[in-house]
Amino acid sequence: MFLYRLTRTNDLYVYKMSTTHVIQKGKSMMNTQFLKLGLLWVTLATSVAAPSMALSKFAGNYQSIEIDVVKDNGDSFAIYPVTQRYLKNEYRAYLEALKDENYALRIRNHSNQRLGLVIAVDGRNIISGKKSHLKHHENMYILDSYQTQTYSGWRTSSNDIHRFYFTDMDESYAHAFGDDTAMGVIAVAIFQENKPKLRVFKQKERAKSRAPAAPGRSFENDSSTADQAESEAGTGFGKHTSSPAYRVHFNPQRIAQTKYFYKYEWREVLCQKQIIDCGLRKNRFWPQDDYELGFAPYPPNQLR
Repeated sequence: MFLYRLTRTNDLYVYKMSTTHVIQKGKSMMNTQFLKLGLLWVTLATSVAAPSMALSKFAGNYQSIEIDVVKDNGDSFAIYPVTQRYLKNEYRAYLEALKDENYALRIRNHSNQRLGLVIAVDGRNIISGKKSHLKHHENMYILDSYQTQTYSGWRTSSNDIHRFYFTDMDESYAHAFGDDTAMGVIAVAIFQENKPKLRVFKQKERAKSRAPAAPGRSFENDSSTADQAESEAGTGFGKHTSSPAYRVHFNPQRIAQTKYFYKYEWREVLCQKQIIDCGLRKNRFWPQDDYELGFAPYPPNQLR
């Protein structure tokens, strides 16, 4: 398992491999003994948040993590929280996707401990590109205590990513691999840390840890898939940008502390689902069908 963390451009965060696992912060070059361990990859940083307490957008109580889906100008996309009645430690919301718009996840750690983040877009791990089940053994990013970082693309190497952007399903990264099982969902699983144990990574493991480029694939003979792709939103494999990363040791707990899910849809779909009020008039003489209220529709060729 590979674990990545991001730092500020002018600062290097070096882990001292001792029983106390003290974090040392400095602006000088890294000690060569850490490089020989093969545990560190330096990454491009965004910003570091000052220690503070915060309320989750999805709950009335304190949460250790705060997540925003943001545009390139820093503004947040519109989100619409879903009422939680049965799911513990899970937070769900709809999000309005804008066609061809780049986006990123800005995540703040308000706790006094570092956390592991397994992030999946359309069901694919954004570091390895593999199908994700949000498990502790997957590749994850590491977020230091009281730190804020922005994750904005599919990682294709230790130095490079390709940007996330909203597009049609048939142009999405996941669809290129024939995986539509979690289309239109951004998912983040938060893992707390167990007592770290030193592990040396082999060269072969490094090569497998990166997301492969999206392959070309034709769905010309699959009419049902093509019809669905016309209306459903997905995330594309966008422009290349530099985003250096380095590896650190992190021993995650087996069970995620919290999971966040964002179902992004085009505005017209959110209007149809009545997630947002678009001023659509209801027909007094033609009420909604049962399936529009969330029940299973009859098969297309079968009358009621």
